[in-house]
Amino acid sequence: MVTLPFIDAHFHPLQLAYFRSAVDLKNVQDEKSLVDALEKANEPILGYHFVEYEGFSGGDVLTRYFPDVPVIVIRTCLHKLWMNAEAVKRFGEGVQIADDGSVVEEGVWTVIDKVFDSYKDVKKNIVRDMFTYLLSMGIVGGVEMGISPDDGEFMSHVAEDIGFHYFYFVKSQYDPLDCFGKQRCLGLKLFADGSLGARTAAMIDEYSDSPGEKGILNWDDEHLYMKMKQWHDAGYDISIHVIGDRALEQVMRMYRHVLAESPRPHRHRIEHLQIMYPGAIKDITDMGLYASIQPTFSPEIPWAIERVGRHRMAYGYRWKELIDSTFTLIGTDAPVYGVSPIDVIDGLINDKYWKDVNLEPASVSLGKAVDLYTAGNMRYLGLFTDLDIYRVEWDIFPIKVKKVISSGKVVYET
Repeated sequence: MVTLPFIDAHFHPLQLAYFRSAVDLKNVQDEKSLVDALEKANEPILGYHFVEYEGFSGGDVLTRYFPDVPVIVIRTCLHKLWMNAEAVKRFGEGVQIADDGSVVEEGVWTVIDKVFDSYKDVKKNIVRDMFTYLLSMGIVGGVEMGISPDDGEFMSHVAEDIGFHYFYFVKSQYDPLDCFGKQRCLGLKLFADGSLGARTAAMIDEYSDSPGEKGILNWDDEHLYMKMKQWHDAGYDISIHVIGDRALEQVMRMYRHVLAESPRPHRHRIEHLQIMYPGAIKDITDMGLYASIQPTFSPEIPWAIERVGRHRMAYGYRWKELIDSTFTLIGTDAPVYGVSPIDVIDGLINDKYWKDVNLEPASVSLGKAVDLYTAGNMRYLGLFTDLDIYRVEWDIFPIKVKKVISSGKVVYET
């Protein structure tokens, strides 16, 4: 079988490169399985894809079993982590740490960046291996969501060497001048709120499974508007992480304000859109915003109902309505979830995630899913949708990539 290659419109390849050498904790169910998994890792011990089991005591249990080695366990959403006492000593300076050793939101990345600094001597090798890994799955390009300009340029050069089409958005602490002359820098990435898993996504009403909690807005209106207008007026794209309905209301107000004051053609984006308010899709469409969705989130639906209640899920994970109404980009958010194209397609076409909990399905056809994740994302990045220039040759049973051609060159072949 021959198809166009896949393009990931929202992922974190630098983190993916580092996390490939970390411990995957997705199968941890209790204290014993957690400790068994962490004991196999090299120092500093870094675990990810973790979901709290009943009775998990945070940093205390990590310190009890690993008193002399730094241990960091990162929740699967990447919006919360826990450190043992030794990790707090080594990586905790300048970070707000709760009594249970937990860190949330921006502090998570402060800690992770410090850990990643210890990999700097082998950084180029692990990044090159990661891009080769992506090519082996038929992924020839993508957009890094939130990185420093220096790291973005480093990643761009490594990617170019092996035929991977890499683009990036920078983190919120940078200004437009930091991207000047950097052709692969698309613009600014902001976080309006947190995640459903950590209950930091900003909701209009309280969480159904945690009365009194409504999540966190990371910006007040004034500072969010000023940051958005600065980058909009400089001609760059803006991309904003939005999970909860309250965060979406705020972001839409600010987009409306910025676009009314300084109208121009744009490719501004909203990322995730997991829980929307009624009428949000029409607002997104009317403003010409890109809806950037991650179908790998579809398996969350059963526990998301417990978080926000069935009434709000009428406006949650509505992939089909977004796809039918507005410009839609498809990504994975890897390493939050896996980067496999098969998982992306499954999350778009599989009715079971909605039907198993008696919700109206928001899935699309296989043909539509593949078109979005190949040609649709390629058009967004300005790449040709030509089988002579870009193509993937597959064995179907079992699925295996045989050859990947990017920009007319063979960049991967088994």
